[in-house]
Amino acid sequence: MVTWSEFNLSGIRTAVFTPDHSAFVAAKAVGLMLSQFADRYDGEMQVPPLPEGIVPELPRVTLQGKEGEWRLMMGPSRFDSFWDLGPRKNDQSLSHLVHECVEPQLQYLEKLQTPVHAFAK
Repeated sequence: MVTWSEFNLSGIRTAVFTPDHSAFVAAKAVGLMLSQFADRYDGEMQVPPLPEGIVPELPRVTLQGKEGEWRLMMGPSRFDSFWDLGPRKNDQSLSHLVHECVEPQLQYLEKLQTPVHAFAK
């Protein structure tokens, strides 16, 4: 029988769902994240061109770390945070990694006074 101890953690994804889509402003979200977490999200920023009226669930901005370990995807109705182990060895506890993943989302919600529909960890 397979047990949980036979698995290895390879990544974490946390998501915040926000009902007020008008509260999202990409420049403010990026500014806040880079003012607080510039060392973590020091890779390429992606801002895909999207047509008017595109669904709010699609991310408008993606920030990522140079090493590929950390990534944020932000949009009007959701904010996803990712940690990916990749080929590296990790000594950090699961609770520490979850905290690190959730921290940008909590800062976003607090600083921008954005209401939350659901917060999944």
